[in-house]
Order: sequence, then structure tokens, then C-alpha cells
Amino acid sequence: MAKDGECSQRAPRQPDTLADVKVVEAPVGSAHRGDTRISGIAFALVSALSFSLSGTIGAGLFATGWSPGAVVFVRTAMGAVVAAPFGLRAMRGRWRLVRRHLRPLLAFGIAGVSLTQFAYLSAVQTLDVGVALLIEYSSPVIVVVWLWLFRHQRPSRLTGLGAVLAPIGLLLVLDIFSGATLDAGGVAWALCATGGAVSYYLVASDTTNALPPIAFASGGLIVGT
Repeated sequence: MAKDGECSQRAPRQPDTLADVKVVEAPVGSAHRGDTRISGIAFALVSALSFSLSGTIGAGLFATGWSPGAVVFVRTAMGAVVAAPFGLRAMRGRWRLVRRHLRPLLAFGIAGVSLTQFAYLSAVQTLDVGVALLIEYSSPVIVVVWLWLFRHQRPSRLTGLGAVLAPIGLLLVLDIFSGATLDAGGVAWALCATGGAVSYYLVASDTTNALPPIAFASGGLIVGT
């Protein structure tokens, strides 16, 4: 029988030393994934904003006599100069990786960087910047379909819904059904930019590429220049 004032169960023993204290660490995996996702979305928004400004700036340069090729060269060369030190630091002398991944690096620089920019800037010479940009930005829909058909990466319902709504929104913005006319050459250049953007996304997202991301981007800018 327990005495009066005593609990029927003993109180837990207090640790005598620091060695008796069990440290419990909070799981950080989910928090890390959340931070990574937020960072990725932020980088994507900055990238989209930067590219969209290139059309507006390019249109102003065209008015002063610049050609699309000249604008692309200066823009790509400046990016290569800025990114090169970071790319060299990331490589740390592992130049064999460049030889191993030379083909995707060339594809990224030529198609993803140079062709995309040249075709887009050529399109904005005869199309509104917003129209050319919307045509080019149909490329994510093509990427989703490509990954589903050829890599068996089935999109989620939300992604699929977005892929269906995006072309509908594009048709509404282009105002085709009201009889509006678009320059055929400009549309052709915008579609070329779409193809370049598709190659950009597919090559850049290749998980078998062992090159550091900043080194791959830097190398692509150098090749594109």
C-alpha cells in the first residue's frame, strides 16, 4: 500500500549527468524540401522576368539600328563573362566532365541559348513582345507532353490541367477568332524560339549530367557566344 501523499507511480528519474540527457533532433527533411522548392520558384520567377525584359530592351535597340544577332551576342557574352568565374570555381579542375558531357553542353549553348534568343528577338521585330513571349512560353506544355510520351513521367492532375488551359489562354490572347492577323514570319520565329526553349528545359533537366549547374550554365553561355 502506498503511504498518504505518495503517488502510486514513481516520478521519472531526473538525469544525473549530461551523458544521461538524450538529445532529440527535429526532422529537417521536410523543411529542407520546402526551402528548396521556394528557392526554385524564386529563381524561376527571376529568370522569367529577366527573359521577358529582353524583348522590351531588344525592341528599343532595334529602333537604334541594332540587329537581333548583335543583341544576342552582347547579351550572351556579358552573361558568359559574369558566370565564367563561378563556373571555373565549381569545376575545381574536373575537366574530364566537360569532355564526357560535351554533346549536351553544345546542344544547350547552341539551341537552348543562342537559337532561343535569336529567334525570339527576330519575332519581336514584327510581333508584339507579349504575343511573341506567350507563343514561346507554350514550351513548358510541350515539355510536359514530351516527358509523358518518351520518358513515361506522367504529369499530376494539376499540371495536366495547366497544360490544357495554357493553349486556350494563348489562343484568346492572340485574338485569332476575331479575325486579327499576325505576321507569319514573326509567328514562325516565335515557334523556333519555342523549340529552342524546349531543348533548353530538357537538356538542363537531364539528371545524368554530372557537371555542376553553374558550370553547365557558364559553359552554355560560352558556347552560345
